[in-house]
Amino acid sequence: MNIEIFDYEPLIDDFRAALVAGLSKRQKEVPSKFIYDKRGSEIFLRIIELPEYYVPRAELQILEDRAKEISTLVGPHCYLLGYGSAASVKVRCILAALDEPAVYAPLDISKEMLVEGGDAIARDYPALRVCAICADYTQAFELPMPDGVAINRKVGFFPGSTIANVSIEEMLCFLENAAALLGVGGALIVGVDLKKDAEVIHAAYNDSTGVSASFQRNLLYRANRELGTDFDIEGFRHRAEYNAEVGRVEIGLVSLKDQSMRLADLEFTFVRDEFIQTQFAYKFTIQEFQALAARAGFEPEAAWIDRDNLFSCHMLHVT
Repeated sequence: MNIEIFDYEPLIDDFRAALVAGLSKRQKEVPSKFIYDKRGSEIFLRIIELPEYYVPRAELQILEDRAKEISTLVGPHCYLLGYGSAASVKVRCILAALDEPAVYAPLDISKEMLVEGGDAIARDYPALRVCAICADYTQAFELPMPDGVAINRKVGFFPGSTIANVSIEEMLCFLENAAALLGVGGALIVGVDLKKDAEVIHAAYNDSTGVSASFQRNLLYRANRELGTDFDIEGFRHRAEYNAEVGRVEIGLVSLKDQSMRLADLEFTFVRDEFIQTQFAYKFTIQEFQALAARAGFEPEAAWIDRDNLFSCHMLHVT
């Protein structure tokens, strides 16, 4: 197998420190990445299969429908930098469409998942150089450039609308880092969810079977198990509400009563209806996202929408 591992030894954020810092704020918050232990990841895989959660199906439809166009725009012998899942269906869709891609560089903070996914791609694409990068994409790092490989263009691929799960300032920071990494003439293919009927958005994040609620409460399960906290898990409910004024879903947990939680010698109190923010999910029009990307040094090359007008994929190039 033609795979190389480049381990930048990213610092893994400390769950205990993040919990203490986040719950000490006036507006309590804990980053959603701490939901993703093994149990949380398994629950998330159930979410993406839900009929209400349109994102993965709409995006894959775009990639399949526009495969030839994407290949033509990217050109031959590209260096494909994949943000996130190393061997997902969407990555395979892109790789299958491209004209003799020279290098595939999956990027993930989890070395175990990175190697597993990179190995799978290397087995299925024996002529492809796979440079697996263990790094935090929110931090600066260098792209490995293998010797003896002719590369025409560096292209980033960031599917799933993950880019929109943070604040606008954090999105801009990511885009600026990506532009610097890909270089002038480089391109970014990114999934972005569209503004649409509020009821459709609400259903996507509040499924009738309660899987989304189980996913959010896994944060509390994990804290109790790993940190010895005493969260009353049933004392919190999932909340995901679309704030049309700012164009985002605000996701987290609501306390159902006045209560407290202990962590060693620390105590945190929650009043009834108090909200713990875990995640945003911003929605954009095509023009709004292109304007945001322009602030980070990108120009639009193409934008595609699925047949039901739910989701978009953008191809941007670095000016």
